[in-house]
Amino acid sequence: MGDIAKGLFYVTRADWLSLLALGISIALPIITLAGRKWFIAQIERGVQHKFDQKIEKLRSELRMSETEISTLRAQVFSGAGKRGELLDKRRFLAVDNTWAAMGTLAPYRLVSEMFMRIDLKVVEADASHPNLQRFFGAIAGIAPKEVSPNLSARAEQLYLSPLAWAYFHAYQTTVLMHFTMIKGLEHGLSNVSKLVKLDRLREILKAALPKDAKFIDECEVTDFALFLEDLEKALAVELQKILDGREADQSDLARARAIEAALKTLPDTSQPRE
Repeated sequence: MGDIAKGLFYVTRADWLSLLALGISIALPIITLAGRKWFIAQIERGVQHKFDQKIEKLRSELRMSETEISTLRAQVFSGAGKRGELLDKRRFLAVDNTWAAMGTLAPYRLVSEMFMRIDLKVVEADASHPNLQRFFGAIAGIAPKEVSPNLSARAEQLYLSPLAWAYFHAYQTTVLMHFTMIKGLEHGLSNVSKLVKLDRLREILKAALPKDAKFIDECEVTDFALFLEDLEKALAVELQKILDGREADQSDLARARAIEAALKTLPDTSQPRE
C-alpha cells in the first residue's frame, strides 16, 4: 500500500510538473502579449496626452490670434470709417469752395457777357482810338485786377469728380480768356484774337457741351459767353452728385478726359492777365 501511494505521489508530481510546464508555455505568450498591449497602450496614452496638450496649446494660440485679428479688424474698420468720414467732410468742403470760386468768377462772367455784344473785327481795326480804349478799360474795371488765391479752386481738384473739375475749369478758362482780350483792347492791341487759341476754346466747349457742338463751331469767340450758363448748370449737377455720394459713370469720365485734354493745350488761366 505504501508503495502504491508513493507511486501515485510521483505520478502526480510528474503530472503537476507537466501541467506546470504546459501552463507556463501557454501563459507566457499570453503574458507577453498582454504586456506588449499594456506597453503599447502606455505609449499611446503618452502620445495622446502630448498630442492633446499640443492641440490645446494650438487652440489657445488660435483663440489669441482670433482675438488679435478681431481687434486689428476693428481698428482697421474704425480707421477706415474715420478716414471715410474725414474724406466726406473734405469733399463737402471742396464742393463749397468750388461754388464759392464760381461766385468769385461772377464779375468776370459779366465782362464776358458784355464782350458778347462787341463786333471784334470792328474794334480791332480801330483799337488805337483813345475813346475805345477807355470804353474797354471801363468794362475791364468791372472785374478785379487781382483775385483771391481760391479763384482757380485748384486745391479742391483732388476732392471733386473729374467731370465737376472739368466743367469748372472750362467755365473759368472761358471767362478769363475774354477778360484777357478786353484788357488787350484797353491797351490798344489790334490783334487780341491772336491772344487766345480760338480752335482750342471751341474744342473745350464742344467736349463739355457736345449737344451744342455744331453751334459752337459756327459762333464767334465773343459768343462763347452764351455757353456759360449751361456750364454752370452742368457743374451744379456734378457737385450735387458729390454731395449725394454718387459715383461717376464711364460716359462722365470720358467727357472729363476730353475736356481736360483740350484744356491742357491752353496756357494757364488761373489768373487774369493785365
